[in-house]
Amino acid sequence: SGLGTVLSGAYIQLEPGQSEEPKREFEVSDLPPVAPAGQAGLQISLVSQLGNSLRVGDPVSYQGYTVGRVEDARFDADTRTMHHQVFIEEPYAQLVTNSTRFWTASGVDFRLDADGVRVNVESLEALLGGGVTFGVPEDLPMGKPVEANTRFNLYADEDTAREGTFNRYLEYVLLVDDTVRGLSRGAPVEFRGVRIGTVAAVPWNFTAPQPDSRARFAIPVLIRIEPQRLGIENTDIDLEEWDNRFKRMFGLGLRASLKNGNLLTGALFVDLNFRRDLADEYVAEVFSERTVFPTVAGGFAQIQAQVTSLLEKLNALEVEPLIAGLDRNLQASESVLNEVRAVSTSINQLLNDPETQAIGSNLNGTLEELRSTLQGVSPSSPAYQELTGAIERLDRLMRDLQPLTRTLNENPRALLFDNLETQDPIPRAPR
Repeated sequence: SGLGTVLSGAYIQLEPGQSEEPKREFEVSDLPPVAPAGQAGLQISLVSQLGNSLRVGDPVSYQGYTVGRVEDARFDADTRTMHHQVFIEEPYAQLVTNSTRFWTASGVDFRLDADGVRVNVESLEALLGGGVTFGVPEDLPMGKPVEANTRFNLYADEDTAREGTFNRYLEYVLLVDDTVRGLSRGAPVEFRGVRIGTVAAVPWNFTAPQPDSRARFAIPVLIRIEPQRLGIENTDIDLEEWDNRFKRMFGLGLRASLKNGNLLTGALFVDLNFRRDLADEYVAEVFSERTVFPTVAGGFAQIQAQVTSLLEKLNALEVEPLIAGLDRNLQASESVLNEVRAVSTSINQLLNDPETQAIGSNLNGTLEELRSTLQGVSPSSPAYQELTGAIERLDRLMRDLQPLTRTLNENPRALLFDNLETQDPIPRAPR
């Protein structure tokens, strides 16, 4: 139908079929068929609790390309769920596998959370009329093709569809003593920057009785630890073993705290880390049949506690002895400054004394006289030549005296006695 129907009145539109048997009676549909008769494709069913968010004829897209249409939409009053019949055209039917997730395409998705600001824009057709899109989450295998009329869940957005893949999890309760403003459902639970879980409810079971060991009322927060986020297959997950592992780590100091994930939005997330100094302080607690995950103060509460501790230490200090010692140091410093000032005055007086100022001119005169004296003994001056001749004569004299000196060293009596040696007389026998 269109503008022609408005002008000319209602009429019946038909689409020819292919069959060898003639037919005379037909059922008139309220809406025209979305897919032509005999077109190859895949029919599947989508179930959701999102209300009448889809209409017949809305597009079904894959990565921005229209690959099918919504054929039927009906509400089941017994289960209070919406059922949508979807037709995927060939050759795109093979894209639908048992790992596929479907979610509504609202056109523009704007979100502020702990991960920052995110804007997702679908196709123009989805922007104007909505629709459905699908895909396989990154952490799941591509899967195998499905048969006709396979039922899938329809999620509100892509993130919710991805979260739906983590169907094996452990639940713990955080009893938070700080404010939970900024912490919302769906916030990440991280261990040293790696996401391993999700915040399921804030607050959770608020009116339930608190453990007896609690001295103050705490805000209960329900979290889920999802091993599948670490790439572990469903068949390899033993939840009891994982629970025992976490309980052992509680005794080793594993603690949860709230941290700021985005300064712009103020959104918080749950951070898990080890505090070795608190390992011996763990006490097992249970809240509404859930194990209590031990917590420590984080974020601004931790800063406030540190400031309070610093102020308490400052108040505990004995200020009077410190002030007295500081006063003595100031007095000693003042006396030192006075002595330095007196020395500076004496130096100024000495520098201003005429005799001191005359030292420079006297020193210049002395240097001039020394320069003149040195010029007098230069190699070209007569005095230098006479001195050189005297030294040469003295050198010759010393060489002449060397034999005498050597003789005296060997025979000191040489100056007193003759150097000739006489033979002793030989006595003769009497005749």
